[in-house]
Amino acid sequence: LLECLGAAVVTIGKCDFIQCFQKPGADRKRFAVNNEVGIHAVESRTPVGFRLHSHVIENMYNRGMPSPIVFVDFDGVLHPESPCYAHRLFERAEALGEVLQDHQAWAVLSTSWRVNHDMRQLQRQMGTLLGERVVGVNPQIDDLDRRALPDKLQGFPRHMECVAYLRAQDAHLDHWVALDDRPYWFYPFCPQLLVCNPKTGLTDENLKDLSERLALMR
Repeated sequence: LLECLGAAVVTIGKCDFIQCFQKPGADRKRFAVNNEVGIHAVESRTPVGFRLHSHVIENMYNRGMPSPIVFVDFDGVLHPESPCYAHRLFERAEALGEVLQDHQAWAVLSTSWRVNHDMRQLQRQMGTLLGERVVGVNPQIDDLDRRALPDKLQGFPRHMECVAYLRAQDAHLDHWVALDDRPYWFYPFCPQLLVCNPKTGLTDENLKDLSERLALMR
């Protein structure tokens, strides 16, 4: 599997270190794969980089079916994109957190907010219910070796970032949903994409749709 991903593996003690999806000339980015529990990020060029906690790994891989992952955008999803007044920021975070908790799904941040904000800061802003479901952030498109990703995804940056995250975590490539208000950042008719209206953000109908999708992944 690792060879297929173009990853270099070095064994140090009980851990293997994977170098993958690195753009030529970029700073090194390494991932420790614990032989007993799964994949953990240990080094990253991005402010927060990849992250997946050990208890999450156990929940995801020690069952017959891995827990689904929901990639979360902020603007146009957790709140309206424009205009968005301060009092409306993250207004749909709690409702989304409830859905993820009900289905034991985990959130990965795909939002551009991840570039300039620490993940812990973002978790606090989202509130406890959604914040505690967050297990990582997408890599940045400029850090990826695009040749390691499917040709059909070229030109669809956020879709590429999501797939790169899933492959780096050795996660199920079908058990995910992306919440986003920009469908043109994903491959056309992507079945995992749930498009939100940027003027409203997540609606009750969107959340019902998400819940139904997650139920089919369990």
